[in-house]
Amino acid sequence: MVIYLAGPYRGKSKIKIINWFQRQINIHRAREAAKRLWAAGFTVLCPHLNTANFDGIAPDEVFLNGTLELMRRCDAMVLLPNWEKSSGTKAEVEEMRKLNKQIHCCINHFLQDKTNYSKEEYIPKDLCWLLRDR
Repeated sequence: MVIYLAGPYRGKSKIKIINWFQRQINIHRAREAAKRLWAAGFTVLCPHLNTANFDGIAPDEVFLNGTLELMRRCDAMVLLPNWEKSSGTKAEVEEMRKLNKQIHCCINHFLQDKTNYSKEEYIPKDLCWLLRDR
């Protein structure tokens, strides 16, 4: 099973150094979550690490479109904390819903529930109230 790790990348501050610092924290959080998933035996795509600090070498759309293409090839998505505050992550969640792929509200729920399912079995999307269909 290939897991796509989704969560905030950019900072929200208008002050450049604070924004940079927030981005580094988000990258760090994603790295730690990816390590946990790899250690549990999953293959993980962590876009935060794929293009970490590449800002400015290409237009944002290049990274966003590329990341969406990679995400479409994954079997499931695990969300990082504060995902709902990220417009990019919300768009990724909607795309995964359209593709009818698994979405897990957080790494802890996913890793706890994996003991009750084989990697090939479907884990219901409504494990977390945040992801219940509207």
